[in-house]
Amino acid sequence: GLVGWLSERADHQALADIEHAPLARAYYEEMMLALGSTFIYGDTAVCFLPHAGNAEIVGELADLLIRCADVRRVLCGAVVTGQVIVSARTSREGGDAVRLLTPALKGLGHWGGHPNRAGGRIASDGDGGEVTQGILEEVKGRWLRACGVSETRGMRLVTKRKVLDLF
Repeated sequence: GLVGWLSERADHQALADIEHAPLARAYYEEMMLALGSTFIYGDTAVCFLPHAGNAEIVGELADLLIRCADVRRVLCGAVVTGQVIVSARTSREGGDAVRLLTPALKGLGHWGGHPNRAGGRIASDGDGGEVTQGILEEVKGRWLRACGVSETRGMRLVTKRKVLDLF
């Protein structure tokens, strides 16, 4: 079949090199900041980083957070080179990621995806200006409303005290 044909022709070492590419130390700093900046609202997680070195961490963080017990929907975002990159994930019970992301980004940016994985971006203002914190708060509020959860009951995924106690 097609899978066998592709497998015979694939450069498995090249694929392994891509999948296990070396990561800069800054990546781990950003990941630690992200975990400490993640808030849980009911069964929905939200994490926005004020900046990230690359867009990949946003999707990787979303993939990690959707695995958290009792979390059915995740929205992650980061400002990367002057634009906001977002990734949404949902569990089977969490609804359609694209349908949830639509009201969060409508009129602000572009988005697309699949029922359980979606993503999008909000470009800078066009004059080289940075995306404002107000836009991030707007997207967060819209996402939580689309998910039907209250914005007032957020709890940190990992408290700063817990992180400090580990050291």
